[in-house]
Amino acid sequence: MIKLVDRTIWRGYDKIGWIEGNDIWSHENKKLGYVLANDIYNASGRKIAYLQDNFIKFEDGSPSLNIEDNDRHIQGGSADDLTKAAIRIFLGD
Repeated sequence: MIKLVDRTIWRGYDKIGWIEGNDIWSHENKKLGYVLANDIYNASGRKIAYLQDNFIKFEDGSPSLNIEDNDRHIQGGSADDLTKAAIRIFLGD
């Protein structure tokens, strides 16, 4: 289970990353990717997913994520659904 406290991302008692603007960063100080409009991009700037209705669709055809499931995987914080989905994609459940 991932927990957001302000803009910090935690798994249990371990800090695993943070949100800075639209960017998602790992605890190792590595930019993982970012959200822009209704899209999720990796750190190289390649679009990897997008929001369509209540689902995150992947560019490579991987199974979609239901954004309503975000609350089961990520607790707390005030991040929007797209940002929470990006956290799930980059840092796992």
